[in-house]
Formats: sequence, structure tokens, C-alpha cells
Amino acid sequence: MISSLFQGLLKFVLKLFQLIMSPFISVIVALFPQVDVFFGYISQFLDKALTYVSVIIDIFLIPRGAISLLFDYFIIIYTIFITAQAIKFFVNIYNKFKL
Repeated sequence: MISSLFQGLLKFVLKLFQLIMSPFISVIVALFPQVDVFFGYISQFLDKALTYVSVIIDIFLIPRGAISLLFDYFIIIYTIFITAQAIKFFVNIYNKFKL
């Protein structure tokens, strides 16, 4: 159930990203026609790579819950790191412009 919710959320985010980025991609493709071929190659590569990753996970009997926990762990760690870096940056900016 959690896996299906995670996959649904991931699909929603990807569709939202595609909706937001589609005008920019259309402009780039109109200006540079060969970029469309490049985007097609990237899309094909990601489709095949994700298919093989799923097959490898199934072959090695890695539980999906463990993978979800691993991703959650890295997301939390990097969120804390980026938040700390942002706070240090804003404090540094504040100290530079303080009267």
C-alpha cells in the first residue's frame, strides 16, 4: 500500500514537472531542432535503466520497504544538510549587510 502511494506520488510529481517544463522545452526544441532528438535519447535511456533497476531489485529479493527507507534516510540527511547550509548562507549575508 505504501509502495503504491509512493509510486502515485512520484507519478504526480513527474506529471506536474512535465506540465510546468513543457513550454520551456517547446521553445528550446523550436530554436534547436536537434535537441528534440537528444531529449528522446534521454527519455529512452531512463525508461530502460528504470526497467533494469526494477528487475535487478526483484532478482536480488531486496524488499521494497528497505529501498523506501534508504531513500527516506538520504532525503532526510540531505534536507538537513541543505537547510543548515542555507541558514549559514543567510546569516553570512545578514552579517555582511548589518549596519
